[in-house]
Amino acid sequence: MQRAELCLERSGIPEACKNIKGVHVLALQEKKFFREIKIPQGKVLERVEVMKEVLDAQLLINLPRQISLATGSASDQGAHGTHLDRESFHSQYNINQALADLATVIKPQLTILDATRALVTGGPGGPGEVKKPNLIIAGIDPWPLIPTV
Repeated sequence: MQRAELCLERSGIPEACKNIKGVHVLALQEKKFFREIKIPQGKVLERVEVMKEVLDAQLLINLPRQISLATGSASDQGAHGTHLDRESFHSQYNINQALADLATVIKPQLTILDATRALVTGGPGGPGEVKKPNLIIAGIDPWPLIPTV
């Protein structure tokens, strides 16, 4: 797993937002920005610390950037960035089940998936084969938003 700052840098988001007044791009890793919640339907997760802003938002729009078809992750990756201990999803749990558990409590009203490029082998971090479906996919239910390439 990569450090949050490195992931932000590689995404290009800070650079793209640097001239937008009032916009701050942060890699939140301090516990004070998170609140612990229970996951009643969790199979591997009983509780997780999620960003307070996400939990208190009136509207949650999920904008996952990178998709990896090699691990079946696509729209669920947006929720992966909302909790404090992302490393545990990779080291302690089956990441696919942990993300599914998280999705039972983090429910965006809209998901917009950038599927212009998709990692089809070696995911999620690569290196691997990249295909270019050149798609932008949107929907109110994030789970069916996995393109076939």
